[in-house]
Amino acid sequence: MTTITANADTENTPETYDISRIKNYRSLPRTNGEISFDVEWVLGDTTREPLSNLAYTDENGDEVVNIFIKPILIDFKRTAINFPRNRRNCLFCSNKVHNGNLICNGDTEEYGWLELLN
Repeated sequence: MTTITANADTENTPETYDISRIKNYRSLPRTNGEISFDVEWVLGDTTREPLSNLAYTDENGDEVVNIFIKPILIDFKRTAINFPRNRRNCLFCSNKVHNGNLICNGDTEEYGWLELLN
């Protein structure tokens, strides 16, 4: 289990929210086919949030990635590049992805910008 911990910003900016940490397990649960993370909030409660709540395109067309989830996604991408022939599913649905990608063709239009994270 990898845990990313940081002091949360109290102003509830779109990039930080009031998350105290996100738990990242080797095998992550899926909600309606979409990968989900256990999120611990500053107030002490824990919820299971789908990735689309943590990385999304806002109403202005700007891509928003929560600061706690970004290193996890970068690690996913690095692993996919290093092992492109391993079978894996799209992060947003249960479709197979190939050649080191994280997102299937159906979700590329909406979430394709996640492939460009550094």
